[in-house]
Amino acid sequence: MFLTTKNKNECCGCKACEQICSQNAIRMVCDPEGFWYPEVDVDKCIGCKKCLQVCSFNADINCIVQEQKVYAAWHKESRVRDRSSSGGFFFEIAKKVIENNGKVIGAVFDDKFIVKHIVVDNLRDLGRLLRSKYVQSDTSGIFKLTKKLINNGDTVLFSGTPCQIEAVYSYLGSKPENLITCEVICFGVPSPQIYRGFLDYLEKKYKTDITDINFKDKSYGWENYRTRILFKNGRLFSEFPKDSYSRMMNARLSTRPSCDVCNMHNGSGLADFTLGDFWGIEKYGLKNIPKNGVSFVKVNSTTGYNMWQCIKDFFEHQLITNFLPSKNNVIANNLRTSFYLDLRNKGYAYVADTYFKSWRYRNIIAKSKFLIKSKISLCFKWILNARK
Repeated sequence: MFLTTKNKNECCGCKACEQICSQNAIRMVCDPEGFWYPEVDVDKCIGCKKCLQVCSFNADINCIVQEQKVYAAWHKESRVRDRSSSGGFFFEIAKKVIENNGKVIGAVFDDKFIVKHIVVDNLRDLGRLLRSKYVQSDTSGIFKLTKKLINNGDTVLFSGTPCQIEAVYSYLGSKPENLITCEVICFGVPSPQIYRGFLDYLEKKYKTDITDINFKDKSYGWENYRTRILFKNGRLFSEFPKDSYSRMMNARLSTRPSCDVCNMHNGSGLADFTLGDFWGIEKYGLKNIPKNGVSFVKVNSTTGYNMWQCIKDFFEHQLITNFLPSKNNVIANNLRTSFYLDLRNKGYAYVADTYFKSWRYRNIIAKSKFLIKSKISLCFKWILNARK
């Protein structure tokens, strides 16, 4: 693990070690790429080794993986799907927990659009937890708070990346009965530093502050989602098919080093639910698939199955018995070193332009294909309506 080896592949930045330390001897500091790593104050350290024990790269997670079932599901209310990244599954399970006086923990944008984990206990604030946030979330203090709520007897729904789910189990020492967990399918978390650089770049370009961010705007359909950012002066950033920030993530230039060696991109299976977009759902024979999202729901435990039974009537759903998980051959980008050197010395605008010039032409081609396809679709609809 990183605390002993200093190998960045062995730290996911979950901050569990910082929170377990009773002497406040550990603080998380950012490296030149903008990722958090633990730093120990040897003068404060008493050698208890709790930080080593809690690290998910070393801990033995006491959680039994049971028979798993995969569902394609989408909320029957279109407005719920519109507010969600995919089919609206997380909204309904979180609503159920809150209605039963439980607490929901997940990632939100704060007033400066920093992404962090918070606790929500009312339906009014639940909307803040919806939608994808493509950056590593700050979990400072959240495991301590989770443990306090669990010990108080509260039912807690905790959502996060697979490594964050492992971290909360490790911090608690087991999987309590009053803890429900949802892990998101994750292909790597981008650097908060690059995320901030992207936002600063756009605010400078549009000459005003950002007022809203949606990394999965489905105005043109779920399969044609794009990043949509609204500014104080009313201007709108909406780029298709991929903006520079998304391209950096997909090229594995902005993602955390440990993500390149992670074996949980399709979920760990330790959480009660594994959630994501059900891409390729049409090959499983489903009909009348909505244009605004379908959830991939993998139920991994008895707790998860019992919760699913409580909320399944809110969804159109189908059990997928022949599901084949995709193979994710993650390869680290050999341009990473030069990329971060140029980012530090020349800024975000330079790397966005220099490293992705070919994408300009791809964007033009993709936009043209999309417009042509849309026009053809409209013509067919006009002809069918005319025949009626």
